Amino acid sequence: MADEHERIVRLLFWNAFLLRPRIIPYGPPLPAVGRLAAPAVPERATAIGRTLAGSYDVVALAEVFDPAERRRVLEGWAGRPDTTAVVGPERSVAPLANASGGLLTIADGLRLTRTDRYVFRARGERRYDADAWANKGVLLAEVDPGVGGPGRIEVFSTHLYWGTGMLGGARALDPERRRALRSAQVDELVAYVARAHRPENVAVVVGDFNVPAHDPDGPDPAGAYDELGAALGSLGLVDTWAEAGVGPGFTCGPATDPFDEDDPDVPGYLLDDPAADPAGEASRPERLRIDSVWVQRPAAGHRLAVTFGRPRRRAFPRPVGAPRFADLPRLSDHLALSVELAVAAAEPVVQTMTATHPLP
Repeated sequence: MADEHERIVRLLFWNAFLLRPRIIPYGPPLPAVGRLAAPAVPERATAIGRTLAGSYDVVALAEVFDPAERRRVLEGWAGRPDTTAVVGPERSVAPLANASGGLLTIADGLRLTRTDRYVFRARGERRYDADAWANKGVLLAEVDPGVGGPGRIEVFSTHLYWGTGMLGGARALDPERRRALRSAQVDELVAYVARAHRPENVAVVVGDFNVPAHDPDGPDPAGAYDELGAALGSLGLVDTWAEAGVGPGFTCGPATDPFDEDDPDVPGYLLDDPAADPAGEASRPERLRIDSVWVQRPAAGHRLAVTFGRPRRRAFPRPVGAPRFADLPRLSDHLALSVELAVAAAEPVVQTMTATHPLP
C-alpha cells in the first residue's frame, strides 16, 4: 500500500465444489452418487480454508452449502481477528425445502459495511434440475477498502443455473429451456445489482455464471456469453479476463483434468498461453471458461478509483495420497480466479451541461 489513500485489494472467486447434500443441515449427508456429490468434501473443505487464509483480502466461494463445510473452511481463518464471513441465501423449509445457495464470502482485514441477499425467482424444475433444489441467488458483501472517503467496494457473488442432474430425457437436456432459465436469472441479477448499488461505490460482480465464453457448439446455443456481457455491461461492468487476461482462460473441466502447468515465473499460478486457440481444444472440448470477475468502469458519482490488473488462475493441487486423489487431484473441479484491484480515494465526477445559447 503506497499510503493511506491507496491500496491493493486482493480478490479471489472460487467454486469450491463442496457438494454434499443433506436433508437436515447438521445431519448425515446423502449417499455420494454420481454428479450429485463431490469426493472428499470434509478433507477438502479444511484444506481450502488453510490454503486461502491470509492470502486474500476478499474471498468469495460458491458451492459451500452447509454449516458443516462452512465451519471447516472458516477454521483456516481462526486467530485472524479482523475476519468477517457472510453466507447466503440460506436454506429454507417453507413452502418448499431448499438447500442454501452455497455462497460464502470472507473479508480479511477489510471492514464489512453492508450485506444483503437475493434469491432468484427463476430456478428450474425439481424433476429435471438439481439447481431447483437450492436457493440460488446473489450475496452482497460491501467492504471499506480503507483509503479514506465514503466510497466502498460492493462484491456481489452469484452462481447461476446449469441444469440437469436429476431425471434425464429431452426436456432436461433442452438447451433452449436451460438458456431461457439462465437468461432469466441474469436479468434478475442485473436488476438486483442496480437496486442495491450505491452511486458512490464501485460494484464488482463475481461468480460461476455457467455461460461458456468459448463454446458455440456446446450445451448452450451460440451468443449466450455475448448476451451476458451486454446485460452486465448495462451496469458498466466489464469482464476482467476479456479485458486483461492472457489466453482462453478456461476455469472448469473434468474433475480428473490436471489442467495446465504452473507458471515458472509466478509460483502457484497457472501458465496462461496467449497462443492457445479455444476452438482448437478438440482433445479437451469439455474445458470451459464459465467463472469470471466483472468490475465496474469509472462512473459519475464514484468516490473510489478502481483499476484491475491481469487476472490469474490457480489450480491448488492436492497431495498425492489424499483421500480419493484419483477422483479429484485438485482441491476443486473449478480453478480459482484471482484479481488485484488498485483502489484509491477519488472525488466525484460532476456532469455539467454547457449552454450553447444564452438563457432567456
